[in-house]
Amino acid sequence: MAKALAYDGPPIVKGVRVKKIYDHIAGLDALPIGQRQSAQIGLKWALDGREEAAGSLMDYLGAEHAIGLIGVLVEANAPPSLLQEAIGSVVRHAHKRLPSLIVRIGGRQVFATWCRKAQFEMPTGLPEVVTVARGTHEVPHDVNAQGLHWSVGSPGSDAFDGAAFYAGGMPNALVVVAKVPRNALTYFLPGSLPYEVLLDDVPPTYDVVTDPVVIAEGALRFAYHRRTSSVQPRKRPFDPSANAFDRLAARLIAWDEARQRGGAGDDPGLYQMPDWSVAGS
Repeated sequence: MAKALAYDGPPIVKGVRVKKIYDHIAGLDALPIGQRQSAQIGLKWALDGREEAAGSLMDYLGAEHAIGLIGVLVEANAPPSLLQEAIGSVVRHAHKRLPSLIVRIGGRQVFATWCRKAQFEMPTGLPEVVTVARGTHEVPHDVNAQGLHWSVGSPGSDAFDGAAFYAGGMPNALVVVAKVPRNALTYFLPGSLPYEVLLDDVPPTYDVVTDPVVIAEGALRFAYHRRTSSVQPRKRPFDPSANAFDRLAARLIAWDEARQRGGAGDDPGLYQMPDWSVAGS
């Protein structure tokens, strides 16, 4: 069987066990030779400091192989910038499969250790004890609480409202709210609104909210927040025509404005949203 590019450089470069990483990629026989070679080239560029190359490296491998590479990068003492890109690629592109991938590599504590080595920066201004919330639908509260992604709100909006926006007015909507130490947050999902983080473990205690009106009211508050926060400096414009989340926020606001004019009822079912929540993730 053809092999990927042979590595003939020094085994350790600037404290990074480069050969260990190259050899791992070369041994991924399930991947075509071209992908392995491209991944090795992407690795070289990433180690040279080309930030965009790290993302390409993960794309060449795919999430199934990228999750395994992260462990190798950690053992090889790869720089935090490369670890951040590797972990971020898996979180972004394997959202639905992330729980099973994490189980495969040894569980949440292993994944949390990797994230801490990557030195992700959390949103500024978080207190020592952080309120987090998670919204889903049609799953038991204990299953919801086992999920990885949690809202911490964003400036001007609290954690519950962001989670309620995700749960929406769907049948059997449910929001769990917990307080965790700040060091329990291991990964910050950049670019998300509300701000999302991953927790290192299931919160030991949490409150459960199932009242559809309370959840709908939280979703509505967040819809207004999403619209107003998007006009702040350096924020992308609020654009319902191009962004699905903005479109949903606009629907909620239109419903509320019609209700205030007497043109809509009070049925929280009017907040119905598409099924974007994923149980357990």
